[in-house]
Order: sequence, then structure tokens, then C-alpha cells
Amino acid sequence: MRVLAIVLFTLASTVGALADITSIISRDLFNEMLKHRNDAACPAKGFYTYDAFIAAANSFGAFGTTGDVDTTKREIAAFLAQTSHETTGLIPIPHFTNLSILFFS
Repeated sequence: MRVLAIVLFTLASTVGALADITSIISRDLFNEMLKHRNDAACPAKGFYTYDAFIAAANSFGAFGTTGDVDTTKREIAAFLAQTSHETTGLIPIPHFTNLSILFFS
């Protein structure tokens, strides 16, 4: 919930035209929102990176870049909130450490 509040506040304060989502989610913001993803206890340490997030987002051309600024902010916020919820804050739950379970179940 706290991550969602941070995302929504940050996205609501961002202005400008969107070429890609880097104008909304900066590296610093990503690192602040997902600060525990590289903790030593995290089995997926190093997996969730800003560069991977941007590359994945850019591979879906319309993600976070279609519609008005408010619409794109809501889309990105919804994705990050759902991802955080499903992964317990981007820290894999032990029974989900096999990533194929997430994508092929």
C-alpha cells in the first residue's frame, strides 16, 4: 500500500509529454520505490533492475505512452502496484522462486 501511495503521488506530480516511461519513472524513483529488491535475503537479488524494467516496458510500445498524461501515469502505477502485491514488494515468495510458475501456470 505504501508503495502504491508513493507511486501515485510521484506520478501525479510528473508533467510533460511522454516519449517513453523514463519521463515518469526515473532510475532514482525506481530505486526508492523498490529499495528492498536487492536485499541479501532476497532470492532474486539483482533480477529486478531499472534497465530491465525500461527495456521490458519499451518492448510493449503502447505501455505507459498511450493516452493523456494522467492515463499513462495510472497505467504505470497500476502495473507497479500489482507487481508489488504479487511479489510481496518484489521479494519473491518462497513457493514462487521458480519464475516459470509465474508465467506458465
